Amino acid sequence: MPDWILHRERNNNSEMQNNALCVFSYLYNAGWSLNAIAGILGNMQAESSIQPMAVQGYLTSETPPTVGYGLIQWTNSKASSVNENPLWIYTNGDWYNPNKQLEFINGADASGWIARTGYKISYSQFKTSAESPEYLASAYLRNRERPQNYSTENARRSQARYWYNYLYPYASGGEIPPSPPDPGDIPDPDPDPDPEAGTAANILIWLLFRKRRGVIKWT
Repeated sequence: MPDWILHRERNNNSEMQNNALCVFSYLYNAGWSLNAIAGILGNMQAESSIQPMAVQGYLTSETPPTVGYGLIQWTNSKASSVNENPLWIYTNGDWYNPNKQLEFINGADASGWIARTGYKISYSQFKTSAESPEYLASAYLRNRERPQNYSTENARRSQARYWYNYLYPYASGGEIPPSPPDPGDIPDPDPDPDPEAGTAANILIWLLFRKRRGVIKWT
């Protein structure tokens, strides 16, 4: 089983393949279908390049308070529970721990799922679905991500098919890798102090401090 690749840069293709295998082994052992895993990986690739330490303000021109974090780039703009907003990062400690993010995806993240026309399936049904990877990539995009526009939908569908083909040998009689080990104590990605959990103002101050340091860049 490969170790997670964790850094603050976009993953290249071989790094995405490595982390995709980690995602696959965790979710497959948790009962997800290969099709659903491929569907969510197609979205993860678009959101974070399958990099658990990704911060949206660092990778794009997004500005606070809607910056996203982690594999799925969680923000509070679509939060339907307290566990979904950016304070989850601070109240749960090392947010950049990939296994914590996958635990959240496998469980509490269901609270953000809203079944839309054409994709009327529950989150539980999504996780075990035998629908095509392309369909499930769109289902996750439309029922969970819900962006302002869907210009990347076709790319996410194609990426889902790529991950299905890449991971198929493991799920079709091959050796299923064990769930990835907990990465243990991960160094904080930035030495700057975290804000005190509980106020959006403190988060904004922290992000502005990081911008001044050149850690986060936005326009």
